[in-house]
Amino acid sequence: MKIPEKRNPCEDLRCGPGEECVVNQINGILLAKCVCPSQCPNYGDSVESSPVCSSHGVDYQSSCHLRHHACESKTNITVKFYGRCDPCHGHKCSNGQTCQLGVDRKPECRCSEQCPMNSAHVCGTDGKTYLNNCFLKLASCKEQKEINVWKRGKCDETGSPCEKIECGFWASCVIKPDRTADCECPNKCEDVMRPICATNGETFDNECEMRRKSCETKTNIRVKHQGTCGIGACATFNSCKKPQVCVAEEGKPKCVCPSCPDELKEVCGSDGRTYANECKLRNAACLTQKDIFVKYNSVCEGCEDQKCDFYSSCVIGEDRRPECKCPSECPISEMGQGKEVCGTDGATYSSECHLRKSACHQKKFIVVAFEGKCDECLHVQCRYGEECRGGVCICSYNCPPNPPLSARICGENGVLYPSLCHLQLASCQKGAPISEMPPAHCHTPQTAFPGLCMARK
Repeated sequence: MKIPEKRNPCEDLRCGPGEECVVNQINGILLAKCVCPSQCPNYGDSVESSPVCSSHGVDYQSSCHLRHHACESKTNITVKFYGRCDPCHGHKCSNGQTCQLGVDRKPECRCSEQCPMNSAHVCGTDGKTYLNNCFLKLASCKEQKEINVWKRGKCDETGSPCEKIECGFWASCVIKPDRTADCECPNKCEDVMRPICATNGETFDNECEMRRKSCETKTNIRVKHQGTCGIGACATFNSCKKPQVCVAEEGKPKCVCPSCPDELKEVCGSDGRTYANECKLRNAACLTQKDIFVKYNSVCEGCEDQKCDFYSSCVIGEDRRPECKCPSECPISEMGQGKEVCGTDGATYSSECHLRKSACHQKKFIVVAFEGKCDECLHVQCRYGEECRGGVCICSYNCPPNPPLSARICGENGVLYPSLCHLQLASCQKGAPISEMPPAHCHTPQTAFPGLCMARK
């Protein structure tokens, strides 16, 4: 007679997110139950102990830690990538290099070619003019797309085919070998998890994926808020005005201008200014409440050799010459962009835009230290017991009106004070130190407070 094999009881049990099935034997009977991971052992360099990126765009110490959180929060979270969600975040590159993902999503500093400044203009297949072929190759590297030389000289000398068409839905113009122009959608996005919830209610891994979907479907899709849709304080909040985005702070929704990485992928704005990347263009549009869009990817023609500092940006003037201009307008937004900020110079500004404007005109490097008013007494030094209030030094002593005679103090000026507090108050009001002396020094007691009885024994 054949003895039936014992079935694994876990085969008939369906566990929830992050749970794992464990089997216990009780009175000879195998029983299965779903439990959360109790601990996450360290396996050294094993993949099981390596950092992972979740489907919600959050970094976890290991896949075990992810499962534990999924189980405790009863949320369906899975591993999206092995490694960090954004490997380039915090990865510093020097000399204008750009961080890009290489093999196995490892961060690499690329596009480091130092281009000569000789003028040998070429027109690229993207319809843009470059100072020379080296700058064209550099743009191709930074934008991670193929850009070739269409012809020697500037694009506008004989007329670029791209001048005749206008691309929308995040598409960019490309000149084909037959000298015709066409709009092409982004064809490649990096494996980076920076989840955003779009205006169509869909969650995208990053903004590039959203643009590609918008372009391919010819649908106007924009960022609604950072993070996944349907989760957090921003899920049902719809009061942010374009181009503001919603972020959750202390569990509450808040409309802010988009925060931007320091990557260098210059774009020329419709206002004639060159921006470090498209995000910073949108940030400027948000802070100034102006409708600014990307005219083309690359520095504005004529700004190739112009370096602008202190929040200024390159603008082509009426004489067709480049110049650095400071931010000109800073309106106060209804949604909080006009909130006061404290600068690293210790001054309070009406908004971040006002801070940038002031820093630019002063030619000083100033950034936001924190939101809200600065401590007005931060850089005020009070003397002789004064106390700073509202940026002003005052004598705020509250001395007792009738101290006992035993509390009297003799000052070096020969005055007998009712108490130590009264001596300190006198020193503060005089603006000079008054030292305490032995009682004999006040051989003819005088009172600086005639309202008090100073009878001698």
